[in-house]
Amino acid sequence: MKKKTSFIKQKITKRDFLKIVAATSVGLALGRMSSYIQIPKMLTPNKTPEKAVVNFHESSLAYSEQTKEDVKKAIEEAECLDKILDSNSTVVLKPNLMSIDKNDAITTNVFVIEGVIEYLEEHGIKNDRMFLAEGPCCIFDINEMLKKNRISTMLKKHKVQFVYIGFAEAEKVDVPNPAYKKSLYIPKMLREGSILINMPKLKVHNITGLTMCMKNLIGVMPISLYTKLEGSFQRTYLHRPKDDEKAPLPLCEAIHGTIADINSIIKTDFCVVDGIVFMDKYGPDKGTPTKLGFIITGNDPLAVDATIARRAGLNPNKIAHMKLGALKEVGKFNEDEIDVIGSKRTFDVNFPGKDDPEFIKQTKANLGDVSEVTDNYPYPEFNSIEEWRKIARLDLTD
Repeated sequence: MKKKTSFIKQKITKRDFLKIVAATSVGLALGRMSSYIQIPKMLTPNKTPEKAVVNFHESSLAYSEQTKEDVKKAIEEAECLDKILDSNSTVVLKPNLMSIDKNDAITTNVFVIEGVIEYLEEHGIKNDRMFLAEGPCCIFDINEMLKKNRISTMLKKHKVQFVYIGFAEAEKVDVPNPAYKKSLYIPKMLREGSILINMPKLKVHNITGLTMCMKNLIGVMPISLYTKLEGSFQRTYLHRPKDDEKAPLPLCEAIHGTIADINSIIKTDFCVVDGIVFMDKYGPDKGTPTKLGFIITGNDPLAVDATIARRAGLNPNKIAHMKLGALKEVGKFNEDEIDVIGSKRTFDVNFPGKDDPEFIKQTKANLGDVSEVTDNYPYPEFNSIEEWRKIARLDLTD
C-alpha cells in the first residue's frame, strides 16, 4: 500500500522573508525563487546499489584549478556515477556551505563543487537540470557568503541555479523503522526522482563526533518547521525534543536518530567528500585546519562515513548516527560489504574531550544551556534502536 503523504508550504515571517530575498539574490538572478522551483522529473527511478564502493583519491594539499581535475578523476575511479546518469537526468548537488570560509576548512570548496559540475557537463547533463541546493542554519547574508567563497561567480559561469532548499516546499513522509522521528518533512524536489550528489566537508563535530555525508543532509530540512525561535534558522527540534531545554551532550541525543531517519527517506546517489583540508578538534566551525589531501567518493553515504571513520582509527560502532544507520539498513556498514579502493593512507582525528574549557565554551555557545557536557566520541555501546532510545532517554515522536 502506498504511504500517505502531505504537502506544506512553510510559514515564513516577514523578517525571514526579507532575509531570504536578500540571501537568494544570486538564485533570483539565475532563475526562480527556490520555494516555487519545478524540478524536471527523471525518466527512470533511482536504484539502490548492490555493492558499496569507497574511493580515497590522493590530491594536492591546497585548492587550485588542478583540484577540479582531481575531483573528476576521483569520480571516474569509483565507476558509479556515470552508470546512473543520462541526458535527461536532473541533478541536485548538496554541499556544506555554513559560512564564509577564510581558512578552507569550514565549507565545501568552490573548486570541488566546480569539478563535479564540469564532470556532469562532460557527461551530457544540461545546466538547467543542475541545482546547487543548501539551507544553512547560520544567520548571515547568504549572497555575501556565496560571493566571498567565489561560488556565485562560478554558478553564473556555468549557468547553474542556487536553491535555498531550507524554505522549499516540503512533503510529510512516514519514516520506516524509525529511530526517533515517526515522520519527517522532506523537500519535495528531493522526492521527485532527481539524482542527489552529497558533497560534505570532512570535519570533527562537537555533537556527532564527525560530520560527513549522513550529517550533511540536515542542511536540506525545512527550517521554519523545525526551528525553536521566530527569526532563527537553527533546526533546534531535529537536535533535541521540544520539551527538553537542558539536554545533555553529546547532545542533543535526538540528532543521532534524526540523521539516521533522514537518510532512510532521502537517498544519496553519490558522495564527493572534500577532505583536502580537514577541520580537526573544535568543529564544525572553529576547529583547526589540517591539510589532508583526500577527495573521497562513493555510492553509499553510510559506507563512505563508516570507512572514513575507520581510516581515521575510529570505530563507527561508537558513532551513534552511523550505528543507527546500520541498524536501520540505510546502507552498507560492515567492512566485508564495502569495496575500498585508492590510497591506503591513514590519518588522525583529535577530539577535545568533555573537560576541555574551549570545547565546553563553544558547545554551550552553539547549543545554549545544557545540564552537562560529555565526550562527543566514543558513544556508549548499543545493539538495537530500542536500546539506543533508552540511553538517549527518548521516545518516538513526530
